[in-house]
Amino acid sequence: MRIKKALTNGLVVLASLAVGLLLCEGVARLFLDPVDYLSPSIVRDNILGIAIPPRSGGHDEWGFRNKAVPKSADIVTLGDSHTYGNTAKMTESWPFVLGRLTGMSVYNLGLGGYGPNQYLYLLKNKALGLHPRVIICGLWLGDDFDNALKITYGLDYWKFLRNTEFADQLKAWDIWGKPTRENWFKKTRNWLS
Repeated sequence: MRIKKALTNGLVVLASLAVGLLLCEGVARLFLDPVDYLSPSIVRDNILGIAIPPRSGGHDEWGFRNKAVPKSADIVTLGDSHTYGNTAKMTESWPFVLGRLTGMSVYNLGLGGYGPNQYLYLLKNKALGLHPRVIICGLWLGDDFDNALKITYGLDYWKFLRNTEFADQLKAWDIWGKPTRENWFKKTRNWLS
């Protein structure tokens, strides 16, 4: 009798947990934006250094922090983590707030670690294709020029910008460090997400 009662209580607890988790999941999917709580995968890119794969962690088809890639945008923003909106919800990033305040469509091409080299590449290959009226570059003097120097001497795509006088003195840099494998915590977090 005791074993039967313990098994029944255990099954009730498990069923309650399952229903609770399903309800929480449903509410989260209704009210939370995946780009604000999913950790996107970051992959190596021979031109940009790093990139977010398309549709990873709630990002758009180009791998940027937008709902979708539009056919055109009134404003396109380029920048690093400040433009991306690190530690802020997507709706709190300055490009999103700019769109809300002006009533114009804004497309955000920002990503942490990017600098002038990436801004130039994205301007030519992504931003101009959106036919914007305005392009805003969020340049941060804290490390953008350092990032430009490191990517110029760190990736072969940018060797046309190198000064041969200094090329021998500068080693190939990698501003993002060695690629790390996703640990069990991140894998579990993303799977649960």
